[in-house]
Amino acid sequence: MQLEAQQERALPQLAWCARIDAGSDRIVVRHGAAVETRADRCFEGAWDAPFAPGDFHVAPCFTGTGLVLAGRGVCFAASSSLADPLFVHRSPEALVVSNSPVFALVEAGDALDPAHAFHSGDALAAALAGTERRRRTIRSLRGRFERHEARNLYWDARRGLRMQRKPRPPAPRDFDDHVAELERRIAATLHNAADPKRRRRYRALAGVSRGYDCAALLALARKHGCQQAFTFADGEAEWSGDPQRAPDDGSAIARALGVTVVQRERGDYLSHEGLPEAEFAALAPGSDVVMASCADLLEDRILLSGRYGDDLWTRRRVATDGRLQQHSIGGLGGSSSTEFRLRTGFFHFAPLFSDAANARRIQRISSSPQLAAWSLGGRYDRPIPRRILEQAGVPREAFGLRKTGRAFRLLGHVDDLCPASRRDFLDFVAGLPAPRSSARRRAALLALHRAESEMLERLRWLAGRVGWRPALRPRATARWSRPLFETQLMLWGCARLRERYAPPSGG
Repeated sequence: MQLEAQQERALPQLAWCARIDAGSDRIVVRHGAAVETRADRCFEGAWDAPFAPGDFHVAPCFTGTGLVLAGRGVCFAASSSLADPLFVHRSPEALVVSNSPVFALVEAGDALDPAHAFHSGDALAAALAGTERRRRTIRSLRGRFERHEARNLYWDARRGLRMQRKPRPPAPRDFDDHVAELERRIAATLHNAADPKRRRRYRALAGVSRGYDCAALLALARKHGCQQAFTFADGEAEWSGDPQRAPDDGSAIARALGVTVVQRERGDYLSHEGLPEAEFAALAPGSDVVMASCADLLEDRILLSGRYGDDLWTRRRVATDGRLQQHSIGGLGGSSSTEFRLRTGFFHFAPLFSDAANARRIQRISSSPQLAAWSLGGRYDRPIPRRILEQAGVPREAFGLRKTGRAFRLLGHVDDLCPASRRDFLDFVAGLPAPRSSARRRAALLALHRAESEMLERLRWLAGRVGWRPALRPRATARWSRPLFETQLMLWGCARLRERYAPPSGG
């Protein structure tokens, strides 16, 4: 294989798209100005090993995406987390792989099927099924369009495209072992991101709230160069209409850790010019739109995130065996910032995902006698991050007493869009073809989903009577549960971003 990298300054700075035409031994990569290129690889991201060798594809912890020539083929690497997927388009003419869904569609001359009524529901069903699922296709007008998370893909002309698992870190023996490996992973990745040999160096930034996960990671990362954080000063009460929601401002925790903190508001995007929701809406459910208020903080940053802490650090048995099965539409959070991330120019670093295969071992550590003093009981009980924070000097009453805010906002209604986006979205929807599934059929499918949910709720109740608490979710009918609005929002977002990936004039 021969690699030909073509930088285009008009592209989002971290975006790349690779194309292999049928019968060709040449891979052509169009990419933005901040993508790292070498004779045999292109990538954007950081990993828990030295930067110079460029071995991101074999690292247990990798934030970002890339490709490297390997043998007679090429290895495409997604992030170790769910935040940075790979998008693949296959047709008789070419194989196209990109870190942007819109870029892949534009390069392949394709588009999402505008008459399909369940794009958002398909995304939810994929999240519930996890990374080992069989069905990966996204409905488009031509070819086969797919989404792959937390895996490597290897392609060669003889055997086509094959999926490969990421390397897994060693299983921890106890609390000290787990925290030592986690701190090593954070330190190595932050050092990699700031390496002077890079085209651009990335400084650490963390989100912080009054919950457990982000704050605990910040307590570990502050010793390795992470000296700034941001927090959402408004709680969910301000924008959800629920007065019972407590504020989620993590400023006091950041100060207790000796870290500078900047406050932002979740709803700031509503006052932005242009169509600020479009680049988040391109991937369901668009809930990372709250990050638009942090755009000025994020350029050339590696953003430390506590995603997956809900599964890894809970004492409830919800995590499984590394398939990264999510439990709701909220599990897609992080990935809907993809187009925003590529344009703004930052890495989304969620180190807890790398421990997915060790989740049950870590949950046993959470319930071990050595963590008893840091267990407060109840559903929101996480002894591991509590011990990390309390030993770092954060008062017990300052965090983790109950679930408060969240770093996302579900776009569930047209009124959740800013005025300019609302007008443009409504004009766009008026021009869409009628959905292939009628309103009556969609209502019947939704009723079927509700019946499955009710049946599983009864099964959970019966199992609980004998002390068994299975994680039963309505996976079979999940794709029918999301409203048509979310699918229309996805179609609108992808359509509005196509121009940014158009080939250069004369190309």
